[in-house]
Amino acid sequence: MLWLIRMVGLVMVFFLLSVPFFIIFLLCPRNVIVLYYAAKLFSGIGFKILGIKIEKRNLALLETVRPAIIISNHQSFLDVLVGSASIPRYTVSLGKRSILLIPFFGWLYWISGNILINRKKKVHAYKTMETVGQEIKTRKVFVWIMAEGTRNKTKQMLLPFKKGPFHVAISSKIFISPVAISRYDKLNFNKWCAGKIIVEALAPVSSDDKTKEHIPYMIEELHRKMEEKIISLTGEV
Repeated sequence: MLWLIRMVGLVMVFFLLSVPFFIIFLLCPRNVIVLYYAAKLFSGIGFKILGIKIEKRNLALLETVRPAIIISNHQSFLDVLVGSASIPRYTVSLGKRSILLIPFFGWLYWISGNILINRKKKVHAYKTMETVGQEIKTRKVFVWIMAEGTRNKTKQMLLPFKKGPFHVAISSKIFISPVAISRYDKLNFNKWCAGKIIVEALAPVSSDDKTKEHIPYMIEELHRKMEEKIISLTGEV
């Protein structure tokens, strides 16, 4: 019963905060600084409602290189809260264009400055990736991407990575900053203290001397490092 009360409370808080921020975004659309403060406020209240303690480690590493692509593992809706609590300033995220079909939330997602791509049409997706790279360099922003491309509902610690983020990094010659998040399996929302999540940033990886031929090796190396870290962090919670 407690989990239901918490979920209802989380949805209510989202809508209560979304209305004033939506109005602000109408006045200054796609403002990433406003997005940053909205994300911090929502995640702070959200974790209190859910009874989750979040421990953040080495996140200062993210701010050592900008612009950059931040990649992390993808598990559930909680990724929104974890990402919101962890992002540095000047961060946007990458999502599916189909998000626009979700009333209000989809519109808010776009007008707040996030980037949408059409993954069903590869030609459009690649063009969008080129635009993403240009935007990152021009605006000197971070783009947070779920490297697996889809939520991991399996028992695997980490699904295979998509190549898109690596193509953008190499073609634009920007850093990739990996972030590992502990698994949510042990969370129990029927307990007053639902559990703990640990999020840790790993050392940024340069793409200056890389070409597209290096993508498989970059994916293999970062996947291995992130998987090892996820296993380690999950063992601590």
